[in-house]
Amino acid sequence: MSPRRVALVVPYGEASESFFPDTLLSWLSARARRHGHESRVFRVYYDGRDPARDEAVRARLVEALDRFAPTDVLVERVFDLAPLLEVRARRGAKLVMVCRGDGFDPDPRLDGWIGRAPGRHKGRTRRTPTIADIVREHDAWLGDTDDDAGASLPRVELDLAHEVIALDDARIPTPRLRTLFASVGCPYAGDPRKSAFYAGLPLLDDPSDDSLSLLGCAFCPMGGDYQRADEGALVAWVAAQARAIREAAPDTDGFVLSDQAPLSYLSRLIDATASLPSVRWLVAMRADVIVRDRARLERTIERARAAGHTISLYLTGFESFSDRELERYVKGTTSAELVRAVDTMRALAREHRDAFRYGEDRGHSLILWSPWTSLDDLGQSTETMRAHGLRELFWDLGRNRLRLTHELPITRAAERDGAIVDRWDEGDDGAARGKGYASERPWRFLDRETALAHRVASDLRERLGRDTELAQLRAAIAFARGRGDEDASRLVREVSDGVDRLDRALARWLSGARAATDPARGAFVRAEVLDVGAACACGRPWCAERDAFVEPTWARARLDALLETSPSTVVIAGGDATTHPEIEALVARVRGRGSKVCIALPSPASRLFACDALSMDVGAPEDVSRLVSSLDAFVFEGAREVRLLLNDALLDHDLEGLVGSMARSLAPDVLRMVVPIDAIALSRLDDACAAIDRLARAAKSRELALEASPLAAGPTWRARCVQRRTVTRAA
Repeated sequence: MSPRRVALVVPYGEASESFFPDTLLSWLSARARRHGHESRVFRVYYDGRDPARDEAVRARLVEALDRFAPTDVLVERVFDLAPLLEVRARRGAKLVMVCRGDGFDPDPRLDGWIGRAPGRHKGRTRRTPTIADIVREHDAWLGDTDDDAGASLPRVELDLAHEVIALDDARIPTPRLRTLFASVGCPYAGDPRKSAFYAGLPLLDDPSDDSLSLLGCAFCPMGGDYQRADEGALVAWVAAQARAIREAAPDTDGFVLSDQAPLSYLSRLIDATASLPSVRWLVAMRADVIVRDRARLERTIERARAAGHTISLYLTGFESFSDRELERYVKGTTSAELVRAVDTMRALAREHRDAFRYGEDRGHSLILWSPWTSLDDLGQSTETMRAHGLRELFWDLGRNRLRLTHELPITRAAERDGAIVDRWDEGDDGAARGKGYASERPWRFLDRETALAHRVASDLRERLGRDTELAQLRAAIAFARGRGDEDASRLVREVSDGVDRLDRALARWLSGARAATDPARGAFVRAEVLDVGAACACGRPWCAERDAFVEPTWARARLDALLETSPSTVVIAGGDATTHPEIEALVARVRGRGSKVCIALPSPASRLFACDALSMDVGAPEDVSRLVSSLDAFVFEGAREVRLLLNDALLDHDLEGLVGSMARSLAPDVLRMVVPIDAIALSRLDDACAAIDRLARAAKSRELALEASPLAAGPTWRARCVQRRTVTRAA
């Protein structure tokens, strides 16, 4: 057969590698070249948020493919077929999707699939295609044969010289992670047929249907068919991949090990690659395995330390912290067991800080929304994540939702319950388009209150960003209760407009310009924040201090790194910092380096120490008297800032009287207004705007300087000071 021109397209839903540091098409490109074909890999980065920019990316992709003039276009994760169809219409190229076990919904407009129909595993469930399967089908598509076509572990060959398609060169990520392929499938073999949720569903008994994944998690196509290769040969093969990648792309600093159960051979793999400069191994592991096999994991961590390598857990499938959702997903675990796994991760990180990580990539798996999700389910997950500081594990919490594809038992349940629809609602593209997954089936929420909460939460995230996403979810849940029968579009507009008004009301007191009739500004000094991760005893349901966990025992090391920048002021924050066991030593360390110390105090202190400045939180009138009683425990040399945390209870209170009481009792230099988005009912946003005006008048009458924190920053010092890097002081 004459040589072909093969374009291999790797699309990304945004300007990020996300969780797809793929090398699969690099294998196929190198293989095509060895057989005499011309091939090129195109890495395509969409904007993901701006339709106009995405259209410009499509145009660039079409232009690049036109220049290359392919006979065949191979693509992973088809979520935007339009530019490829345009190229096919103009060039007559064949469009082929490459699948390596991930779920996808076949598109009839494609000309072929590689890895689509791997058959059944042990007669029970759909197999996951191996790399050898994919290589064999790829070669057959191009009309090639090869000596290793029947090998279970094909020869290692990679083409990492990709052409990049994107709009903004400054935002194009340099690939630092690469995938290494190992054993495929997953050993977990939960059976949906034994779950009450799937009772009566004619799922699984047609022996001629090899497309359905019968075992494992009900939303995943890889369960129950773990295809374990001979470990000696496997270790040598994976190590050869690592060496080849490091030689071709020396900037690679991490390897994503594509294996759902690598712990049995991971120590041997680390030993086999010990000669490589520092390697970060990103490995997947079920949550229950982390607890059950902790001893083996620790031995593996020790091998990594000896080799100068690091182990990072990623892609642990938490999915939900609602037990009812976990049952639907056939996870085989409970919310309490998942939290115990996180506790184990954190303990391992404390004990092996130089060789073990678990949260820095935020690559763990969560499914916050499904067709069956209720507000109670959502609330249980949200409150558990807040109580245990689990936001550190996940990226873009609210965008994590169930994907339905043809081979999944849960898709059949969605069909049964009427959740599958012809198209997504206006403004909703599902999970695939926004996160860069393959195509999926559109679905709808079966609970109208949940549908409303999803729309409100999505709108809040667009306006306020990720930092306060747990608070946004809590606010959306509270707002949606009892409103399922109302006009959702109208309600979303009302909330959106109200948030914009509140944001503007706060922004007025963020600007530098002040009229003569306005309160004065506080003076600013540059500051760095040390979050000590202390517990917070304030008891407020909207306290966000533990949204993202901070390891308390690392405070001293973090402070030493921070002091290298010679900051003028260090803010010690994070929960009630005064309860941290090393608080006096931390304060002395800051002062010993010539910097000043400001303590953020969200609740009354119980320990004696000295500081230069103090920020105190008031969320209720009774906080004033409690804070006054704690002040004897402090020795002050500087200013006091009172942060008034606006909430529903305070909206109905005599705010002018409260400011007067604070002025007399706490003698602040600055009053700062802070609005936790979940402390104000979304139906009372205009009341919050009016309260801000009342507080401004009260501050002026008491001659207090007035400041505000941005609505997007939320109530934590962590968010505010990272953004502004300042602390208010006396004018």
